[in-house]
Amino acid sequence: MTIPWAYLNKCAATISALIDYNSMKHILLSYSDDAAEVRDHLTCVHAPALSWGAPGSVNPHAADGRIARTLDLADVVEDRYQQALEYMAWFQPAWDALSEDERFILSEIYMNDTNRTDAVISIGERLHLERAQVYRRKDKAVSRLSLLLYGK
Repeated sequence: MTIPWAYLNKCAATISALIDYNSMKHILLSYSDDAAEVRDHLTCVHAPALSWGAPGSVNPHAADGRIARTLDLADVVEDRYQQALEYMAWFQPAWDALSEDERFILSEIYMNDTNRTDAVISIGERLHLERAQVYRRKDKAVSRLSLLLYGK
């Protein structure tokens, strides 16, 4: 174990990973559409427009600039996709190892767009728990997921 690893706040890192889950899932689901859009944008390069205005106002290299920007965008889309694949390969096995109740608690609190109070009430109603019990179960689930993600 390296020294920096000992100082990592694993609980906060686990919560950040939980919060990022839906974004990573969206990137994976929308990759083919995003890549197709970039490819379509790349194949429809327009000829420079003729300008009858002031001489020198037409940029003869505008198409080159558009191609370069599109290629940069394609790199960004590909990098995001690769990052999402790595994230899912790391996170999903740990997520799947949790019990159904633990996944429900964590997803209600950290992954849904509801505020925390409504999430705690919803969890309490579904699992028939008091508010304090919900928070204890949440803390226990975060600790368990943290152990599965980062180890001891």
